[in-house]
Amino acid sequence: MSNTSYFPFFPVITNTKRKIMQVLINDSGHKFYDTPAGLFPSVTSILNATMPPDQRERLDKWREATRNDSNSENPRLGATERGKTIHKLIETKLKGEKVECPLELTDYWNQALKIFKVIGDVIAVEEQLYHAELQYAGTLDLIAYWRDSLTLFDFKTSYREKRAQYLTDSKIQIAAYRGAYQQLYNTEIYQGLIVVITPLTIQFFSLEKEELEAYWQEWLSRLESYQNLLPEKGVLKEF
Repeated sequence: MSNTSYFPFFPVITNTKRKIMQVLINDSGHKFYDTPAGLFPSVTSILNATMPPDQRERLDKWREATRNDSNSENPRLGATERGKTIHKLIETKLKGEKVECPLELTDYWNQALKIFKVIGDVIAVEEQLYHAELQYAGTLDLIAYWRDSLTLFDFKTSYREKRAQYLTDSKIQIAAYRGAYQQLYNTEIYQGLIVVITPLTIQFFSLEKEELEAYWQEWLSRLESYQNLLPEKGVLKEF
């Protein structure tokens, strides 16, 4: 990973043991992980707080258009609950447990089943992780072998197919998780893969090592922006 300057904003605790981390949400709606090295903000909270204005404007327009479209699902509740359920189904199947898919998500699940035909050995599923030096945390979806290379997966569900240019934050998120995983385990991850599951198809967007390194630099920039926002946004309100 590339060297970078950074500004610690929580106390760092060294020589700690890994543990299951409690997830906390403060009064401002920011998610934090109680890691062995301190209380660190989540990758998703950091990305949301530092979203570029043009990207946030597109997201707001999409939500408004979806609300006004009687043929579309509720963009906040429906999409969120659907994503959580599909993630849980994937996790359950990867652990070899019995899967019971809700009837209304059958089309999504039938597409998601294609994932299991292309992955190799599974290394980690829904694993919490953190970066002790850069002070952030999160939960990755999956690390497994894909096309004979160790790959970090990010699963998305969508009512419609996605375009690659609208997945920038997902790519940055993968880079952030990759950096934390490599720092924790001293193991290099060579690929990232965004998997978009729709009712009619499944899309694969791969990220090679050079792209992951480029998005890592973008992540470092967003992380620094977040640190600069802390006093202004009141992120550190008491829980």
